[in-house]
Amino acid sequence: MRPVVCGREVRLPMYLAIALGAGSRIVRCALADHPPGRQHAGYAAEWPASPDQAVWVIWSELDLDLRWEPLRDCPPRPGAGEECCVLYEGHPPPCSWAMFDPQHAVDSFLASLPPTT
Repeated sequence: MRPVVCGREVRLPMYLAIALGAGSRIVRCALADHPPGRQHAGYAAEWPASPDQAVWVIWSELDLDLRWEPLRDCPPRPGAGEECCVLYEGHPPPCSWAMFDPQHAVDSFLASLPPTT
């Protein structure tokens, strides 16, 4: 069975969302489900200064102070072909392609439904 994405959410302060150019004020932890006390990390926005970096928001339930960091993208795995990890370099295992994200599955399903009138 594949590990499940943590998915814990945090709301960015408006000033931070605007400064980062984030598409949403809600950031979801993209790491594998983990025990309480371990840091969460969620993608917030592309880093305009470098095409191979993104801004990640780091937080913990024990310390609600948010910090943001530009982090390099996880490097391609040799022989991975089309599979790539959407996390940052040095993230705790596993890579994103090895995890199941229930929220993504629900969003994909809802997007596939015909529009209602």
